[in-house]
Amino acid sequence: MAEAIAGLHSIRTILPVYAGPIHMENDCSSLIKELLGEGSSKSAISGIVRDIRSLLENLLDYNFSRIHRSRNEVAHHLARLCHSNVTEGVMLGLAPPCVVSLIEHDCNVYSAI
Repeated sequence: MAEAIAGLHSIRTILPVYAGPIHMENDCSSLIKELLGEGSSKSAISGIVRDIRSLLENLLDYNFSRIHRSRNEVAHHLARLCHSNVTEGVMLGLAPPCVVSLIEHDCNVYSAI
């Protein structure tokens, strides 16, 4: 459920300032299956999935993919950061210092594939 809520919050945040393609990666296979229309429409996250799909339906290009947990380190570090802070916030255009090296590594490794 937390992964779906985080995805919805992220999309709601980015849409007012970005109109380009969106690629949502997640290590939660049930969430990705539902977003792709392959999962149960009666699950606990089905309402959140409907909201996500509704927000994205006006975009020209969006997709979803499941990634291995080991490739989702940035998200897990950000989740830990959010759990340690009392307030929530949005950072556009920069990354917290705790994930900068991970992002640089991901960009170098996965752009070469």
